[in-house]
Amino acid sequence: MLEELRADAKSIFNAAVRAVSPETLVSSSLDVNGNQLTVDHTNYTLSHNVRVVAFGKAVVGMVSTVEKILGDHIISGVASVPVGTIDMLKKTNPGLLPSSGSKILIVEGAKNNLPDASAQGAAEKILQEATQATENDILLVLISGGGSALLPFPCGNVSLDSKLTTIKLLASKGATINELNAVRKHISMTKGGQLAAAGYPAKIISLILSDVMGDPLDVIASGPTSPDPTSFQDCVDIVQKYSLSEAIPRTVKEHLVQGAAGNKAETPNESHSCFRNTKNVLVGTNAIAVRQALNEAERLGYTVIHLGTDLGGKSKDLAELLVKKSLDVKVGEAPLCLIGGGETTCEVKGSGKGGRNQELALQAGILLSTLKQRNTLILSAGTDGQDGPTDAAGGFADGFLLERCSNIGLDARAFLENNDSYNLLSATKDIFKTGLTATNVMDIQIVLIHPNR
Repeated sequence: MLEELRADAKSIFNAAVRAVSPETLVSSSLDVNGNQLTVDHTNYTLSHNVRVVAFGKAVVGMVSTVEKILGDHIISGVASVPVGTIDMLKKTNPGLLPSSGSKILIVEGAKNNLPDASAQGAAEKILQEATQATENDILLVLISGGGSALLPFPCGNVSLDSKLTTIKLLASKGATINELNAVRKHISMTKGGQLAAAGYPAKIISLILSDVMGDPLDVIASGPTSPDPTSFQDCVDIVQKYSLSEAIPRTVKEHLVQGAAGNKAETPNESHSCFRNTKNVLVGTNAIAVRQALNEAERLGYTVIHLGTDLGGKSKDLAELLVKKSLDVKVGEAPLCLIGGGETTCEVKGSGKGGRNQELALQAGILLSTLKQRNTLILSAGTDGQDGPTDAAGGFADGFLLERCSNIGLDARAFLENNDSYNLLSATKDIFKTGLTATNVMDIQIVLIHPNR
């Protein structure tokens, strides 16, 4: 029974990922008729005047699709993508790779989804591309999940290491993605609308795949082409909220404090002139992926329940909620499938290896085993195929986890306490690996319940 449930969960997840493939989403957003480009009911004149900048886990496929549509109207470009993307696509989906004569430079960086020198070099090239655009140019910006880590360009005296240390400290305390991005924007030269300001007076079109709940444009990839509603004072308050004023690097603290005092220029808000020339278009969301997952579950014969696309909070808390829902629902003759999406956070206290989806799966497995719930399977996974700094997308949970752990002499609760979900789930063969998927619209949780309680 469990093997069948695992196979179905994989099929449902894969259907969700296919629905948000970059080529599908971009093709439906760009309409070319002669020398006229239409995007979201706005017309632009094509005249060998398109510059492309791109950053995120899904942008290689977006770049390839844009090249096929716009052809030699593209004059130059830069794309910042995760380490290993090109090799992975050569093996799994070579059709997504740009053409051999591409005018768009692909730069790999941000190993394990962490900003690094390679990603910073790409960000510098992207900013240079934007500043070179003239009023006759179209600056086409392609953004997807993971964009923040792939567009690191610290400002002032702030080094990349200092910026990374600050974000790690905030993340370890459970800061939300909105809070993390507010701070990122204010220690960056590209985020929080600053890329749009650099590209002015060119006509700017941003095609965006969202990896943030609610799809706020100013938060996705830290909103490089969107007005920023946050301030330096907000950042100071966030640091104080998590009692990190003395822990963050001195250069970061000084930069934020000086900004809050009015001694640094704020990120551009909605009144900035650059936004009169900027069109931000949301082309892909978690809701699209979840909708297709529900369709696939119905095709497989499940009665489906939609849990929404705002599943957030702590990973452990969501695990408890999903297990509770699996117990509360009434199962008829047909198997039942509960599907939702969103993004959780982990509070890191241990020294282990894992990610939010793997931690959710481990906690859920412990709970299902304790309750002797043998007919339920849960899959939690990231649509990008990379959960935290690991090569796994997520993990499976079922009511036999503790039994498997006992058989090999492992203490699941100790691994959970040490934030070491990856190694535990690998040992019990509950890890879920897809490889990089070339898209990213947050996470999906799938709960499958067999009729036999």
